[in-house]
Amino acid sequence: MLLSVEIENVQHIEHCSFEVDLSLNQLQCLVGKNGCGKTTLVRAIRNLSINDTFQQTGAPYIFDDSSHISYQVGDKAYSFVFNKKLKAIDSRELIDKDIRQLFGVELPIPHGKRFSHFQELVKYDSDIRSKIANGDFEVPEELIQFLNRVYGDDRFNSLKKVSIKNKTFYAILRDPVERFYIREDYLSSGEYFLINLYRYIHEKRKCIVIDEIDIALDSSAQVKLIEELRRLCELYEVNVIFTTHSLALMETLNEGELHYMENSEGKVSIREISHNYAKSILFGFHKNWDRYILAEDELSANFIKYLIHKTGEQIFSKYIVIHFGGAQNTVDIRNRNEAQEFFSGPENVLCALDGDQLNVGNLANLKNVVFLPYQDLEHELGLHWDARHDKIYDEGLNVRGNSPKKRGKSLLKQYSHNKLKTEFEVFEFLINHSPDGIDEYQAKLIEFLSR
Repeated sequence: MLLSVEIENVQHIEHCSFEVDLSLNQLQCLVGKNGCGKTTLVRAIRNLSINDTFQQTGAPYIFDDSSHISYQVGDKAYSFVFNKKLKAIDSRELIDKDIRQLFGVELPIPHGKRFSHFQELVKYDSDIRSKIANGDFEVPEELIQFLNRVYGDDRFNSLKKVSIKNKTFYAILRDPVERFYIREDYLSSGEYFLINLYRYIHEKRKCIVIDEIDIALDSSAQVKLIEELRRLCELYEVNVIFTTHSLALMETLNEGELHYMENSEGKVSIREISHNYAKSILFGFHKNWDRYILAEDELSANFIKYLIHKTGEQIFSKYIVIHFGGAQNTVDIRNRNEAQEFFSGPENVLCALDGDQLNVGNLANLKNVVFLPYQDLEHELGLHWDARHDKIYDEGLNVRGNSPKKRGKSLLKQYSHNKLKTEFEVFEFLINHSPDGIDEYQAKLIEFLSR
């Protein structure tokens, strides 16, 4: 099931298009500078399940006559346009209950459920008190394990679950004899947030969206939370989309999970990036290196390091090889540095692109840009790999893909996962089977580092 959201002329956004495949059951993190539109997008998604979200949480001046939000959820389409009487966006279409129940959205202070649920707890306090006094409660084992793993201790072992009118409430039982307890809303804000997040997951909301997931969580808890969310996404077949400003959290994300949201004069773009790209744009790298080599991905970066080391040349300059998640991001960082010099002067920064970028635009004419003599490493591996000559093929390799690149990716994944071949061995295979241009490419790297 595909979710797509199109936002036109709402607050700082002139146009924004967002799309996510809900069948993948995965994490997606959105990062970007303040004011780029992250919270507006989160509100727009929440608006699908709670139709007056903008009236509740936004100021009336964020709309005008041209304001419009359209949605596509699977085969269902919905549209919200500006209503002059309400001075907000509104829809004449009835959103199906099953669509509304797909989404669980947490907004930041003060609008998130984690900040308002306490009103309901107060309402049912006497019922909760009575249930606990009579021992009418359950032990939520899965939630206890979730919280203990995130925080790295066993402080939640005495957590109890109370059910009242199809609603679930939690409390930590401090004294099992006197039945003294601490209600969930009296826990720390981070602990209380995690309990509410678990509620969404356990309810099997297909799409859970959290604005500022790192609020009230320390760096260690943030890292462990991501590990747990991956596991629960797969277990409950849900997707979790979240925003963050935490560099520690970004560092834990896998390939494909981190996306950069950028607002350029109202036009919002969202694209996949690496942690290094986010660090460069949002936080800046320390200017403590003599030379910087910018690569498209981690494999390319490691290949460059291998080639430099393989020459045996003495390199006296301090250098770092950084990958940015694709050619577009790598060139973008190179151009931004040329204008702003947040790494160093342009003469100290080399942009190393895959060979498939050689004929793209004007890239070949840019200064300090070199091109790999291969289309890309995965493609080259898949192109030259032959099952008949792979000594470990009979050990259980199941190479998939109808293109060289896909076969190469499949091989790399299996070599690594099954500890069959190191990256160095793969690099040696590539050099031996495709030596053309490697010496020249290697020489350009050394020349740059030796200036």
